Amino acid sequence: MDDSDTDLKNDIGETNIALWGSDLHQRVRERAGDVESAWDDIGQDEGLWIWRIEDFKVVPWPDDRKGQFYDGDSYIILHTYKKTPGTQALAHDLHFWLGSQTSLDEAGTAAYKTVELDDRKLFINHFRPNLTTLHVVDLGGLPTQYRECQYYESQRFRSYFPQGIRILTGGVRTGFSHPEPDTPRPPKLFQITANSVTEVRLPVKYLEEGDVYVFEPGGEANTPPAIMQYNAKGSTGKERFKAAEVSKELAGELGEVQVYDGDASVPFFRALDIPYPPEAPSRGQAGVSEPILLRILPSATPPYTPLPTVTREALDPSDIFILAGPKAIYVWMGSQASREEKRTIMAAAQGFIKEKGLRPETSIVRVVEGNETKAFWDTFPEN
Repeated sequence: MDDSDTDLKNDIGETNIALWGSDLHQRVRERAGDVESAWDDIGQDEGLWIWRIEDFKVVPWPDDRKGQFYDGDSYIILHTYKKTPGTQALAHDLHFWLGSQTSLDEAGTAAYKTVELDDRKLFINHFRPNLTTLHVVDLGGLPTQYRECQYYESQRFRSYFPQGIRILTGGVRTGFSHPEPDTPRPPKLFQITANSVTEVRLPVKYLEEGDVYVFEPGGEANTPPAIMQYNAKGSTGKERFKAAEVSKELAGELGEVQVYDGDASVPFFRALDIPYPPEAPSRGQAGVSEPILLRILPSATPPYTPLPTVTREALDPSDIFILAGPKAIYVWMGSQASREEKRTIMAAAQGFIKEKGLRPETSIVRVVEGNETKAFWDTFPEN
């Protein structure tokens, strides 16, 4: 396996948009092209658009699969909405979602295409049939941009999918084929939270406390499935109800479902060949306990310096700042900031996350002066 096919699972915190000038950037640029084409009418009305990265190309994701993602892929999501009801002014949220098993090339292409919007004020190809002319789409100001990592999606991202998101194993690189009727069923494990159903790759070493799990041990095609549901300590009624729906879906009409709680859950863990009680390793914090405000200094090491106070008044239009909070790391981009500063913002944010020992998957949100989100302003202590 060459470097271009390396899974992101061990490097997801090190890639992000901080790839300019690297070999990866050069490879992505050569394969993806500066501008493949542009789309027609995308972002000009309210709506939600999703694309998947396939061999350096940006391919529309079907409407009937919105909310379903594969852990081996990278996706781009554009949400266009009216920021103030009753007006015609549109706002835009731009996300790129990285599956835990996506390749560096796929993640790099997703990041490259989102930054392309900043430089050109146009977006990626919608691949509409018979689209032969170039339609430049100005989104009317830079959108709020989010880096989303599997398991650590922002609340904003999750809000687009009221029924929750479903993450399956596999992806465009592994392909998909319908099994023959007599093919034995492979074992499958699903992790259920209040907002998501995620297929977990087997084998596993531990289970997360506070979630619900559904296990299909597999078996011969003509035998009814015996589904096992584990309600972890601290899991909510909503999670257990959603898990019951998944269990019923897997069991079908002829299968059975066995539910395990507390100390009676040993058979569930035995089926997965992991010890009970569960002991999940510490994954670090997703944010800082007290807000921190830093000014980005591209030529310095590290490329940022903390400010003595965390106030709105400290934000200077000619600079770029990092605002670290308990739920996310925000990068605020002043309207007069230099091009050099803009190129270093995500690298600086990632460096701060690493320095503080935060989760590599910690949410990074880039906001632009004049288009700040409520969540950004609420992070300041005076709120």
